[in-house]
Amino acid sequence: MKCRVRTYSIITYIAIFLTLVAPEPILAQDDGGDYQTARHILAARCSFCHTALPQEDGLNATSQPPAGVTFDTAADIRKFAPRILLLAVKSRLMPPDNATHMSNEERALLGKWIEAGARTP
Repeated sequence: MKCRVRTYSIITYIAIFLTLVAPEPILAQDDGGDYQTARHILAARCSFCHTALPQEDGLNATSQPPAGVTFDTAADIRKFAPRILLLAVKSRLMPPDNATHMSNEERALLGKWIEAGARTP
């Protein structure tokens, strides 16, 4: 019986030691971007023109999304993520003349999400 008690004690000490020295588990690791944030930015700054839906406010004078680029669905947004990165984040050509006042922080958040893989639900 003495061997058993000693074995359990050693195992207990090893378990306590490993708990103390093991790194923290990464349960909610920042994946580098957030789709919901990206979607919100695109809705506020880009979807006036980039939608296949009719606009009543007259902002999209052609009634057609420029270059066929739409942000109506998660699939659309993911599909056009490379263009968003190039035209809105890196070159800052979009929105034209920054008509919707996209901030540098919003551009950075979009870039972070895209560079992390542009994951969508």
